[in-house]
Amino acid sequence: MQEHVVLGKPDRIAMTEELEVIVYDQPDDHITWDYNSTLQCASAAPITLNEYRYGGGFAIRGAEEWNNENSKVITSEGKPARKRTAPWQGGSS
Repeated sequence: MQEHVVLGKPDRIAMTEELEVIVYDQPDDHITWDYNSTLQCASAAPITLNEYRYGGGFAIRGAEEWNNENSKVITSEGKPARKRTAPWQGGSS
């Protein structure tokens, strides 16, 4: 469990986040995994997350030899992840 803190006097916990990573056995060289993040308000007070375009989110650091010829990232629907919106993002692919 991770705590997201508002710094002040005193500091306050604004949200808690639970991370879950599930890795699945595969019969070949592929690695398949699910990454789930659940955020919850730490109090009864509501929280508004403003749009923020500079970083954050999710990133994958791969091996130096990975490239678009020998690797790919796909959505849970089997579609290429690059420049697509997944169903859980509230958009269309």
